[in-house]
Amino acid sequence: MRIGDVISGFTLESKDNLTEFKSEGRLFRHVKTGCELYHISNNDKENLFSFIFKTIPFDSKGTAHIVEHSVLAGSEKFPLKDPFVQLLKSSMYTFLNAMTYPDKTVYPASSIVE
Repeated sequence: MRIGDVISGFTLESKDNLTEFKSEGRLFRHVKTGCELYHISNNDKENLFSFIFKTIPFDSKGTAHIVEHSVLAGSEKFPLKDPFVQLLKSSMYTFLNAMTYPDKTVYPASSIVE
């Protein structure tokens, strides 16, 4: 892959040699939306991905944490009561969680299935 290549609608913007992790990092940007994707390639059998959203608070009412739980409760268009419970029933996952930080909310998942 070369910088500037477009793969599945994402443009490769940069590459990093992550020697500490015996990995290569690649920064992609989605052509239509501008969404950033950072891919770390290595020989680890785990396949982890995370959706990370900026959730910078306006006050200390805990809105981002409430939204974290609301997202996991499904919606009219996606009527899934609790996706974690559904995923936990399968043997496909090795890690699954959601975390709210002061400035972001993270939804990570991992599996040894490619």
